[in-house]
Amino acid sequence: MSITIREDDVYYQLEFMYGTVPELLAIPAPTMILDIKIYLNSHLLTVADDEELVRSIATRFQPFWNQCHYDTSISISDACPSTFSLLCRDPIFVSNSLTKISSIAIRLSVLSLEEIDLQKLLAAFSYLMASWFLNEEKKYPAVFSPVGRQFIKLNLFWYKKMRYEVLGTDVFDSGQVITDYIDVVRSHYTTLPLMSNAGNTFSGLRNHRGRNCIIKSYPLHLIDMSPPETV
Repeated sequence: MSITIREDDVYYQLEFMYGTVPELLAIPAPTMILDIKIYLNSHLLTVADDEELVRSIATRFQPFWNQCHYDTSISISDACPSTFSLLCRDPIFVSNSLTKISSIAIRLSVLSLEEIDLQKLLAAFSYLMASWFLNEEKKYPAVFSPVGRQFIKLNLFWYKKMRYEVLGTDVFDSGQVITDYIDVVRSHYTTLPLMSNAGNTFSGLRNHRGRNCIIKSYPLHLIDMSPPETV
C-alpha cells in the first residue's frame, strides 16, 4: 500500500509492508522493528552519505513510539539495508497465542528538481506517517494506539491483581482477556473516536481536573517537528 502527495512540483510518497501479513487481531512482538528507508530522488539515504543527518532524522521518530509505551532504540550501521531501524520493545503483553507483528518496512521518498529543504521534507513525511498511522491504528490498536495501549496496560495489571486477591492465582487466559480489551479500544480509544467525542471527553476531564487520566492531549506527529537545537 502507498500514499502519495504533491506540493507544487515535489512528490512525496509512503509505502509500507508488514514482515508477515497480520490477522485481524494482532499485538506487537516482544521487539517490533520498524525498518525505515528514506529515498531522495531515488537515492537511498544511508550513514555513508551523512551519518550526522541520518542520526538526527532517526531520533525524531522516537518520541511518538515512546508515547505509545514502547522502549525504543535506534539501530544505524553501514551493514543495514535501511536508512535506520527503530526497535520498539513492548513491556505490556506477556506470552500468548495471539498473532504478533514483528517488523514493518516503511519507505519514505521524495522526487524534486529543486534543492530539498529538510524541514519541508520532514513536515511532508510527518503528514504521510500520520495518515498511515490513522488507518493502521484502527486495524491494530494494540500496536499503534497510545491511549489504547495505556488502557490495556492498566486493565491487565488490575485484572491480574484482583484475580490473585480473589482466587489466589494470577494464571489466566491472557489471550482472551486481551482480545476483549482490544475490542473496547477499537471502539472507543483510538484517535478518531476520541476526536469525534472530544467535546464530551474534555468536558469530563475538566470536571476531574487534578486526577490521573489515561486520556491526554498529544500532537499527532509521528516525526518530531521541533526545530533543531542551536549551540
